[in-house]
Amino acid sequence: MTRTLIVSSSLDELEKASLWLIRYLPKSLSESKKNNIVLVVQEMVTNAIIHGNKSIKSKEVFLSLKIIENTSITFTIEDEGLGLSSLPSKE
Repeated sequence: MTRTLIVSSSLDELEKASLWLIRYLPKSLSESKKNNIVLVVQEMVTNAIIHGNKSIKSKEVFLSLKIIENTSITFTIEDEGLGLSSLPSKE
């Protein structure tokens, strides 16, 4: 199962993202694990909003949640920022 959500670059959207995430996390997860996952995703979304999209509300953050048979969870969070430049080689 794959679910997606698009939010604007506003910290007010964190609650929306959290509620969306909780809705789709496996029921079999403990509350502690759910809370930890939500905290991590909130931090990632916050980073995308502030550092990636520079808090420009017209830019969006794209969240994807993929659950494979209740054994694996993958999150993808993308922003509309410039990205990171390549690091120089250590030669």
